[in-house]
Amino acid sequence: MKGDPEFVILKYQSWLDTEKFEKEVVGAIVKQYLSPVQDYCPVEEAQWNKLKFTEGCLTDFDFTVSKEGGVSATASLESLAGFNVKADMEDKVHLEGKFIRFKRLLQHDQFFDDRKTDPAVRKTVPRWIKWPYLNPVWVVVGIMTCEDVTINFENKRELQVDGHIEVPIGEITVAGMPLGNAGNPKVGAGAHKKTATVFKAQSGRNQIFALELRKVTTSKFKSKILKMGDSGPVVKDGRLAANDSDDSDGEAVQDLKKPVTADELILE
Repeated sequence: MKGDPEFVILKYQSWLDTEKFEKEVVGAIVKQYLSPVQDYCPVEEAQWNKLKFTEGCLTDFDFTVSKEGGVSATASLESLAGFNVKADMEDKVHLEGKFIRFKRLLQHDQFFDDRKTDPAVRKTVPRWIKWPYLNPVWVVVGIMTCEDVTINFENKRELQVDGHIEVPIGEITVAGMPLGNAGNPKVGAGAHKKTATVFKAQSGRNQIFALELRKVTTSKFKSKILKMGDSGPVVKDGRLAANDSDDSDGEAVQDLKKPVTADELILE
């Protein structure tokens, strides 16, 4: 639905270890969101401790039967109320059997005003937004993480894994039941549901796989159409860059060429 929080799934090769990168990525201003830790300004520890979040987990799963005959669960991201998720199918398939959580930053405007006082932001980010290469810069305001899990249908409250006791990390509601026919492994959402208990998988990984983003721009660039990628801006009428432009156009070009300051940065 339009206006719902929108998450972009990273290419599988760019998924990040949650323990190592959560504090690096959440709230960071990134130059290229598909490679968020290539060029970025993370939140300082003092500001991180003041941040407010909303957190939760996605618990509506579809049942699938693997080719080997095992049973797993896959989150139905497209059908979750309140979230839009964009990705290629080849990246989504890696979510099978994962337990998914989300963490979203609150009070974006207040947070961004504080971010603009960070010396690293003031020094670095304005250099990323300049004429004529008006590629968007982004603030990461939310993440989704996925964790390898063991799914148990016996309502156990503890599970012995590798010699020690694991307690549940959550529950999932599974749509449907596994079919005996391996040629039709997917069970539709109309089938009956069953609750499963989720435990950490032995040697399982917890990874950041999706980002919620807000665009960083300036008021003088806001009316221009900016294009994701490295090919530069798309200007509606092309007149600003014309050699035979009138005086008002020339003044507009000169204004766009002026260095951007951190105080001019706004969230879009």
